[in-house]
Amino acid sequence: MKILLPFSLLAVVGAYVLRQHDRPQTSIIEEGRREERVPGIGVHLTTSYAVAAVRYENGTTEDLVKVKAGADYINLMTRWADPASTRICDSDWEKLLCGIAQKKRDWNKFLGRPSTPEVGILAAMLQDVKIALADKLRTEVKAINPVFPMLAGLEQKDVEDALGYAGLEWPSYSSWSVYRETNAAYVGMGHGLCNDWENPHNCLFEETRMPYERALFLNFDNSSFEAVVQLMKTASWQATPDVYTLEMDLGWWDLPMYEVPRARFWARIHETIVDVGNSGFGDIDKVFILGQHASDPEFLDVVEGALKEIAGSPEVIGMQEADDTEMLAARGSAEWAYRALNVQRNDEGSEAEGMEL
Repeated sequence: MKILLPFSLLAVVGAYVLRQHDRPQTSIIEEGRREERVPGIGVHLTTSYAVAAVRYENGTTEDLVKVKAGADYINLMTRWADPASTRICDSDWEKLLCGIAQKKRDWNKFLGRPSTPEVGILAAMLQDVKIALADKLRTEVKAINPVFPMLAGLEQKDVEDALGYAGLEWPSYSSWSVYRETNAAYVGMGHGLCNDWENPHNCLFEETRMPYERALFLNFDNSSFEAVVQLMKTASWQATPDVYTLEMDLGWWDLPMYEVPRARFWARIHETIVDVGNSGFGDIDKVFILGQHASDPEFLDVVEGALKEIAGSPEVIGMQEADDTEMLAARGSAEWAYRALNVQRNDEGSEAEGMEL
């Protein structure tokens, strides 16, 4: 089990958010409808499939499509999940190599190619999602908000380049974008959201008064199991996780049929939850359960038993229906996309962008 800890305590309390430069606010459909409230589409790209949801003006959210991934995408997620895939550009030699790699990316983009082979694989998956959404909605989709698991090798520019190559844009709200499934799941359960979101100044005022809480996120999916401890506050506040692990051999597909190896499998899940849950920088306040198989009775029994060994008395947040756990992050991402696309950028909003939480 690979439990990843941050490099410094300072990074935990600092906001780890991704500023988006020169990204215009765009409609998800045709130009010329900017004066109307446009729906927001959120896409949760898991380690083996993608699901999408839409948030409408009347406040309702609809689950849209599920797109299964091919072998190339699943293998890419496995590589990106490996901590060794993290790009480091600290030493002079590493900076030189990173600079050469960036020049190659820029040259490939100039030639109209994916910036890297990995970006090409991700872009192909996004194009499949785009086509499925167009078939479902009967109109071309222009913008989505994508969210991902904790992938050590995935960088912001990979997401940006893949979206661009797939002909999609990434809506931003008060100049911030979110691409963690943890934040999306948090939003999907109604946490971290201001009421007066159309006025960024007032929204920021609300957000500064929201409480901090340490959350444990458990994602049990087809090809992976993920456990993350993250300090939460607002929808867009992406603090560096206290600790996390993404196990690519503990997914539903890896669950043995026979009793003894099956018991060992669940024992590993139990151990992972306890280890991650007790490795954070404080007691766990809430537990969020997501993933296609997070409602499995055996899994829930293991979670219940593991939580008894975790410090504090965490409250389990999550619905027990399979559709709800599978779509939770996509729904939260759709809410974020809706606000990003429809927020009114006035003088107060521009002033608020420069303020810190």
